[in-house]
Amino acid sequence: MCKPIRRSVAPLIGLFGLLASGCGAGGAAAVGSGEKSQSSGSAAAATKWTPEKVSALFLDAAGAGLTGGKSHTVPQGTIDKIILCVPLNPLKMPTVPVEKTHSTTGQESGVAGKGRIVQEGWVLPDEAKATELSRQIDSKMSECRYSGSTQALFDKDVRVDSSSTTHAYPRDEFGWQGHRIEQTMALDRKRNSVSTELLVRRGPVILRLHYINYTPKTAEPELRSQNLSVLRKVLAHPA
Repeated sequence: MCKPIRRSVAPLIGLFGLLASGCGAGGAAAVGSGEKSQSSGSAAAATKWTPEKVSALFLDAAGAGLTGGKSHTVPQGTIDKIILCVPLNPLKMPTVPVEKTHSTTGQESGVAGKGRIVQEGWVLPDEAKATELSRQIDSKMSECRYSGSTQALFDKDVRVDSSSTTHAYPRDEFGWQGHRIEQTMALDRKRNSVSTELLVRRGPVILRLHYINYTPKTAEPELRSQNLSVLRKVLAHPA
């Protein structure tokens, strides 16, 4: 009985982030020279962002290396909270509220046993409001630092070991900066997933990008590098 249930545990935990968003309404690149950083900041400020322009940055399944899987879309203007990370207890998501009218379309694509990507964005009225929202995110980052064990939400016979660490994501060459969150989850001491999340801001825009990698045998550092390279494709898109 346990084996088929266990197969369902990982996707359900991994999916919890986007599902929670829908229910609400619905390493890093080094900073360049001072001149380059200033230029990136100016470009970010000059860009006229709209929710449509932000969602156009998002990868499709093929771009994320997840061809052949399933995709799900949350309509624009319906995501009223920013989920900061997946906690040890998925029923207690650390979140920051945000006016849902600022949200872009939310996108999720996944291939069973390989990976899943979640992409969400918010366009605030101006950079000052985005900065204030970023400060609220900063103040709750401690909730994304933990290491521990618990029972699986959907199978009390399965033990879940999970760890989560947070890191600064310095301003990159495209003007994005914020947080990088690295998480690992194991079911009954067998690694199930290695995930990387970016919570970043550029001008009035905030993005939440989350890649969950289910590849079973590849070394964890290599998976983290793969995750980040996929997410940076979003950030590297021209404004």
